[in-house]
Amino acid sequence: AIDERDNPPRAAHTLLTAARMRPQDADLVFRAGIALQRVGRLDFAAEAFAQVARLRPQRVDAWLGQGQCLLRMGQTEAAGDAFAQALRIDPDHIEAMLGRYDAQPATPAGGEERLRLMRRVCELAPSPQRFTDLAGVYGNLGRIDDCHAALEQALALDPDYGPARWQRFQLPRTQSPD
Repeated sequence: AIDERDNPPRAAHTLLTAARMRPQDADLVFRAGIALQRVGRLDFAAEAFAQVARLRPQRVDAWLGQGQCLLRMGQTEAAGDAFAQALRIDPDHIEAMLGRYDAQPATPAGGEERLRLMRRVCELAPSPQRFTDLAGVYGNLGRIDDCHAALEQALALDPDYGPARWQRFQLPRTQSPD
């Protein structure tokens, strides 16, 4: 048995070798992907997760792992596609939503998609941090009143949440007229 925590580089090498000998074993290939991701071999890990996704297209964690590796490698469009595939399988998968959020380009369309995703995340798993992130998206879109409302929601959950208090302090009180 391989204990991936004792010696992560050795475990990654051993699992990669085993996965190459048994490429149809989705569980083994997935374990290799996780081990490779832990040691920073993101290129090999992304390929392992892609292989698992080809073997078992409905396996959300394979798409999620692939997206995470691609995002860390700076391949945001491909990462966004992987996260989108995970969301087609499980539309309410929070990690996939957050990954897709992070993969969005700094464009108006990307901003609207970030807003849609973060609003849904806040519905499914509200937290002061997520409402503060939502406020940031609203702010980037110039929606200052909505930004204030999101910060109020963050502070309703935790009145002492520093980032929300600071962001609220820095904002103008109302949206300026066009």
